[in-house]
Amino acid sequence: MITLRADKKLEETLEKAARAKGVTKSEVIRQSLSIYLSEDTKVNPYKIGENLFGAYGSGKGNLSEDSEKILKNKFKEISRKNRGNGFNKGGN
Repeated sequence: MITLRADKKLEETLEKAARAKGVTKSEVIRQSLSIYLSEDTKVNPYKIGENLFGAYGSGKGNLSEDSEKILKNKFKEISRKNRGNGFNKGGN
């Protein structure tokens, strides 16, 4: 047997849920605990990729904030390289 202490609001919510389901408060608590405890063992997307998040970072902490500026600079750099290789001559 387990004794549970709950504040008034939680107890009222529990009583309403039990009435709505047509079961005892104890049954609502049993079902709730069963669901809560089983969810802890379920695999979710975060747990699947948890060890990969941040593992392959660019080392640049500003990518999300400065992405537009970074892309513009990269395009300018590529454009300069292409001009030096003759890609922009003759209407290309």
